[in-house]
This record gives sequence, C-alpha cells and structure tokens, in this order.
Amino acid sequence: MPLVWAVLATFWLLIILVPALLNLLVWLVLIFIWWSIFVTSMAFKGWKKESIKFWSYEIFRNKKTK
Repeated sequence: MPLVWAVLATFWLLIILVPALLNLLVWLVLIFIWWSIFVTSMAFKGWKKESIKFWSYEIFRNKKTK
C-alpha cells in the first residue's frame, strides 16, 4: 500500500511542478467527455430502427397488461 501512495504522490508532484502536464490532463479529460457524449448521441439518433429508443419502445408497446 505504501507503494501506491508513493506513486500517487509522485504523480501529483509532477502535475504541480510541470504545468504542461496539468494542461494535457485537462484536455484529455475534456476529449474523453466529448467522445462519450458523441457516442451516446449516435446511439440514440443515428441507428434508426436499431437504436436503443426503438427497441425500448417496442418492448413497452408489446408489454401484456394484466
């Protein structure tokens, strides 16, 4: 466990001492968030009948009532 803390401390020291690394880290996080939003929007918009919305609609439309 002390090894994990040492690695984390080294990582944070590098980020504090080298501002370019912090900048890179922020950009990577922003790109990851953008990519997640993009992929999710494609899943709901672009796939027409095979989209998640279509299948959830079909499931609930054909649900038998008691």
